[in-house]
Amino acid sequence: MDSSSKGPGFSRRRALKSAGVLGAATMIGCESTDVPLVDASMQMGGDAAMPDTGPRGRDAGPAPMGAFQHGVASGDPLADAVILWTRVTTESTSAIALAWEMSRDASFATIDASGEASADPARDFTAKVDATGLMPATTYYYRFRVVDGGETSPVGRTRTAPASDAEIARLRFAVCSCSNYAFGYFHGYRNIAQRADLDAVLHLGDYIYEYGTGEYGTFRDCDPPGEIVTLDDYRRRYRQYRTDPDLQEAHRQHPFVNVWDDHESADNAWRDGANNHDEAEGAWADRKAAAQQAFDEWLPIRTASEGPSRIWRALRYGALAELVMLDTRIDGRSEQGAGEPGARPLISSEQEAFLIERLTTSDAQWKVIGQQVMFSPLPLLANDDQWDGYPASRTRVLDAIRGDGERDPVRDVVVLTGDIHTAWACEVVEDPSASPLPPASAVEFVAPGISSPPISPPGGPIERALMRSLAARAPHIKYADISHRGYFVLDLSPARVHATFVQIADVEAPYDTSELEVTAWEAASGTSRLVEVEPTSPPDGAPPLAP
Repeated sequence: MDSSSKGPGFSRRRALKSAGVLGAATMIGCESTDVPLVDASMQMGGDAAMPDTGPRGRDAGPAPMGAFQHGVASGDPLADAVILWTRVTTESTSAIALAWEMSRDASFATIDASGEASADPARDFTAKVDATGLMPATTYYYRFRVVDGGETSPVGRTRTAPASDAEIARLRFAVCSCSNYAFGYFHGYRNIAQRADLDAVLHLGDYIYEYGTGEYGTFRDCDPPGEIVTLDDYRRRYRQYRTDPDLQEAHRQHPFVNVWDDHESADNAWRDGANNHDEAEGAWADRKAAAQQAFDEWLPIRTASEGPSRIWRALRYGALAELVMLDTRIDGRSEQGAGEPGARPLISSEQEAFLIERLTTSDAQWKVIGQQVMFSPLPLLANDDQWDGYPASRTRVLDAIRGDGERDPVRDVVVLTGDIHTAWACEVVEDPSASPLPPASAVEFVAPGISSPPISPPGGPIERALMRSLAARAPHIKYADISHRGYFVLDLSPARVHATFVQIADVEAPYDTSELEVTAWEAASGTSRLVEVEPTSPPDGAPPLAP
């Protein structure tokens, strides 16, 4: 990729476009798209000037009113704590005092936890609470109240993680990424919200996009209308996204575990720059800091002691699983394609040591790595943005999983990936071109986009040719769908890891939130071998959704 190319011209967003056929491996196609540029003279104000940006969501109804126009959210569950989030819309320039409360009963007949919070102008009037002293593996309902005036937020629903040593039978997570407001409605979020059986939602990045109106997607307009660069810009874009009713509902019903990818700052970002950044937009360090601050303000993530620049962390879910959430986008990443491939770090040495330590010392059965870019190579498409473009980093992680004379192999490793708007199920091998194919060390599931686009409908001649090539040259890829939006449900048990892939209907149809569970793949514990199976059924007795 030509990193000097500015804006949404040719990049992996156009290269990784594709089409898929159920039950057969599919392949990636490429195209380059010319798009109109936004009128840079358009400027908007703050909260009071929030524009009409076209259809908002499933019902295309009016924007919510009152103090809690951006809803409520929760995230980063621990066995005894969870982050609660909200924002207050106000004309005030002073902090707004809030009270919060939690209950195991949606009617709040009994209050299990309560406290105070502040929506501070220094944080765009967002408020985050680390609610502690909670019971493990428990569903809670929560709400906020403005102390001066008494207005109450919508009721949210969240769930704590199991105790670290708890033997549990099953975990279920929705896994998603790549939600571009300009390309259509967030039907996937609405469908995720309607699932009462989830322990959490794992969002692997590209939660927002930085482009201006018409630059990458034309179905809904953006606020601000130009590309976002400053802290105020990023805040305004989050404000717009969080007025979407489908995204609000997903946050209201489930705790989220978020990491960023590139579009929360700029396309193909790395440590010291981005494809979609130039000197005329100011210093990259300032833009990166603004993007990271806005992410920390607007997402229900537990802020690290090092500050908002660190998002890599581990979350324990009983004896069954440990989530190891990475930042393969910013922290320590060298520029894509620059220098010798073997000398490029994808992540910082500190983060790499953390990852390897969690993989090799965790006593949880399933080690689940939540991250941004594809770990498994795509043989017919060189992509320096993925792990394959950073071979030394990839090899060191694989060596840790495979073990050596001093360390045993790490069993039951699962890699979760977003970024490329396509769905994949892969067996992770060191060299997929080797014959015979080496034993798999892990499995990888890749989430399609919520609304960000694949390239074309299935069935064209280029797609058919690529499908044949993939079948011949990529035996480690067991499933690919490169023409549909959606998400997948990750289902973990002591016996197996299972992923059910879900396709979403037309994101430009406001009333169509139908979905189709198209295929499911699983690997038995200890095997890292994927087989196609029937989708699993949700467990009985899930706590009711928030009213």
